Amino acid sequence: MSKENDIGLRARQRMERRCSIMRAAAEMVDAIGYDALTMDQLAEHAGITKPTLYAYFPNKEALTVASIVDKMAQVQEWLDAQAQDESADVRLRNLLQHILATRFIDGERPLVGALTRQILEHPDYIAAHGHILNTFMGIVRCGQASGVFRPNADPELYARTCISIFRDREYDCLASRSPEAAETLVEQLTTYMMKMIESRLPECP
Repeated sequence: MSKENDIGLRARQRMERRCSIMRAAAEMVDAIGYDALTMDQLAEHAGITKPTLYAYFPNKEALTVASIVDKMAQVQEWLDAQAQDESADVRLRNLLQHILATRFIDGERPLVGALTRQILEHPDYIAAHGHILNTFMGIVRCGQASGVFRPNADPELYARTCISIFRDREYDCLASRSPEAAETLVEQLTTYMMKMIESRLPECP
């Protein structure tokens, strides 16, 4: 095996181990909750030694950052692949549905825990958050320019409200009731968020 192939193999193995640890953490959170999870328990559940675990993630906050950042990166990749010639309202609805499905429906949901200052100020989190925030604001401004979104809406406030749902644990109890409940939650949250920004609100009966 060449040196280049050996380096590539080791990189893939490290990535696979990293993903395996994050899946094990998600399973533990589903079983006992984020607050109860300890690094000792995670190492045992993942079938690795504690030194190996700490070589990947020095603490639970680092694990949380990695989980959220990975999911945000996946959302950004999805965004980059979407058609840019669709109307702003269609793009926004598709984005909301995708990001909420990633949060509440996908098998490998982000490991959302207490967003401590250490997490919120982590460079990787700041970068990923900034990309998603700018994308939301860009779509809102485009919709305002075309008249489909309310002109007096604050793009940054709206964008931050949308992203907060992705990070918030408040909705987990609703999504965890059943797969159908999670799908309903995604659809209802998408509808609510669209109504907040659309120019023409439905009249009350």
